[in-house]
Amino acid sequence: MAPTPNAAARALAGRLTVLARQAMGRRGVFNLVLGGGPGASALFEALVNTEIFWGRVNVFQLDEGVAGDGDITRTATALLEELSDQVGLPPGRLHVVDPTAADRDAVARRYAASLPEHVDVVQLGLAADGRLAGWPVGTGPTGDGLDSGAAVAMVGPADDRRLTLTPAVVNRADHRFVLAVGADRRDALAALVAGEPASWAARQLGPAVAYADRAAADEESE
Repeated sequence: MAPTPNAAARALAGRLTVLARQAMGRRGVFNLVLGGGPGASALFEALVNTEIFWGRVNVFQLDEGVAGDGDITRTATALLEELSDQVGLPPGRLHVVDPTAADRDAVARRYAASLPEHVDVVQLGLAADGRLAGWPVGTGPTGDGLDSGAAVAMVGPADDRRLTLTPAVVNRADHRFVLAVGADRRDALAALVAGEPASWAARQLGPAVAYADRAAADEESE
């Protein structure tokens, strides 16, 4: 537990720095999947201030909402402006999706083809309702292909579609980290840590380490 969202983000960034060095020592590259949501900007800022050698890092999106290019709600916008541009990520190292294309199945296939065989780390943000990535928060998948073994699926209702990596990809990564910040994440985090997540989404996640601020982790905090 960290006292503030920024402190939680810095702690996670420090852990990612260590894992990046280890991965580069073994294979010469670090394959990192990053999510969005609350705390993402703080994490991106913390990563900018690490000593990671970004020339050997591949960054991938965990999920992305259907919105126009440059839309501030898109994870890709933050990844580009707050991380990639700041660290000078080499061309071809930032892998983002275009969920606005008419043929979204083709988009999913192209993004799946860009994924590496070996994923070192997946970072996920935890929503107040227990959502992780674009996975649904109900009792189970609803025909979106999340349990089909595919790498990428388009999920959600018609007015809130998201392209997301599936549990099959997330759970084969070497490490999974959940970033949870804010008092409204308290119940979802407590259930996740206790092994009693209320949502289907959280039940699909393999072993993971949570990085949280005091508001999310301590029920006495406001």
